[in-house]
Amino acid sequence: MLEFNTTSNQIERAKQLYQFQILNNSISKGKGNIIGALGEIIVFDYYTKKGVEIIHAQNYDYDFLINGFRVECKTLASNFAPDLNYNCHLSAFNDRQKCEYYCFLQALNDYSKVWIKGMIRKEQFNQLKTLKRKGELDGNFTFRENTWIIKNHQLTKI
Repeated sequence: MLEFNTTSNQIERAKQLYQFQILNNSISKGKGNIIGALGEIIVFDYYTKKGVEIIHAQNYDYDFLINGFRVECKTLASNFAPDLNYNCHLSAFNDRQKCEYYCFLQALNDYSKVWIKGMIRKEQFNQLKTLKRKGELDGNFTFRENTWIIKNHQLTKI
């Protein structure tokens, strides 16, 4: 996993990234927009600094074209750092997005840190995923909707 301390510039860019208030089917009713945008900013900056071709596509099916591959970012808000045995979440209604890879991230609720947990090909994700039903418990966490999960350790490091 790659850990990043966010800058005030990155947080401001995340706030400006999307001009809408609430995404269709938003679980958090718009409260997670900035976390998702911050994850995208971190991925963009990371690949840009590496000299990798990255285009911020900003469409429903994928967030980026990275070296020509369609990549969708999924950022989980949290109060703590990720662990290899924690879950990556993909809402069941989002599994039809036309991406080739998922990039999973985790961000602290105060926006101070973001982790790129890794990537996985969509086909591989589909082979490994487990469905958690709305209302199902996972420790102290209650799923608010039907959600596909895999473990962080199943991701490919970048």
